[in-house]
Amino acid sequence: MPSENSDSASALCAYALLAVRTANNPLERSLAYRANRPDQSRWRGRQLGRIDGFADFVIGATGISSNSGAAHLYLGTATPSATAWNGTPATKRIDVTGPDGAGAYFGISVAGAGDVNGDGYPDFVVGAYLAIAGGGAAHLYLGGATPNITDWNGNAHTKRIDLAGPDSGGYFGISVASAGDVTGTATPTFSSTPMTPARSVSTTL
Repeated sequence: MPSENSDSASALCAYALLAVRTANNPLERSLAYRANRPDQSRWRGRQLGRIDGFADFVIGATGISSNSGAAHLYLGTATPSATAWNGTPATKRIDVTGPDGAGAYFGISVAGAGDVNGDGYPDFVVGAYLAIAGGGAAHLYLGGATPNITDWNGNAHTKRIDLAGPDSGGYFGISVASAGDVTGTATPTFSSTPMTPARSVSTTL
């Protein structure tokens, strides 16, 4: 695993940089806030787009639940507060559980995917590179006006799209990224880079 993710359990925090708009100052200010990690695990983070006018961010945590992994979505607000982000439950944090079972390393990669379905709300994608016997998987989570964990977790999910790696043993999902609007249709695409000898890239259009 990458060394940047193997910090000790005593360093149970992540620093997220987010932009906040206030009524008194229309310019965006960069504020560094400390969010305690909700689990003792490896993590990666990415800033997402704006759902309600405030930037949100997602942090992956691969090491929990026998390495099944998780991702934690932190919702932006006019008054960011560690109190709203920490603890169980937290009023401004949505905990997304790994859907692939033990050893999948869900959360190894996370990225904003743009607005894939064109509904005006940002979406995000999470990789699980050891799912499906190392073939890997990636999961697209569709945003909405009121994000609901039941739409993303479990078997009855309505706003999660599960993608299986197209390459046997390719570690699909070890890296995920937004690819912009590749086809020029005004809807973004995203990609996952499997770890194959040819370093091929599979893009969802």
